[in-house]
Amino acid sequence: MPFFVVRGHLTHALSPTIIGSYQDLGVPDLATNTSPEVAMSQAQFLMIILGVIIVGIAVMLGVRGYSEGRKKANLDALAQDTYEIAVDGIRWMRKPEFFGGGGDNCDVGGCDWSSATLESFGYGSEADGNYHSFHGIIEIDPVSNPSELVVRGTNDEMGNEIVIRIRRPHVDSVYTVVNPMYAP
Repeated sequence: MPFFVVRGHLTHALSPTIIGSYQDLGVPDLATNTSPEVAMSQAQFLMIILGVIIVGIAVMLGVRGYSEGRKKANLDALAQDTYEIAVDGIRWMRKPEFFGGGGDNCDVGGCDWSSATLESFGYGSEADGNYHSFHGIIEIDPVSNPSELVVRGTNDEMGNEIVIRIRRPHVDSVYTVVNPMYAP
């Protein structure tokens, strides 16, 4: 059926009555220059802005979660490296002096760790006398207290620190301090 436009309104060819207006069909009215698309485009713009904000928050939380996971993974790996050197220190202390060990010269107060070095444990050290692993720097301190071996692993970039204190090569004489809030 043919439709005609009479003064901005739609009419049917057989009936002179007004069927509807352009706005009913979504056609812009040229006299007032308004259309339903203007309101829809504003809603779409607000939805896009809302979407960008939600995605931005999600990315920010993802980056934060990644960095926290990275720090925790580094702490675990640094602890593993530090424990490995501490166990090698205990192994060295139990080895007889004839074979290059500490000779198990321990008494009730502890062992004599004064001759312990990273090289004697089987690790090469850098110019600063410390062992540099991929996860951080590990140092031993048998000098400040010869009856106790201190194995300390740190990562200044991540802010992690592990300290292991060994008095005797027995389970009840090994103490560990984990400091994830370390600040160099």
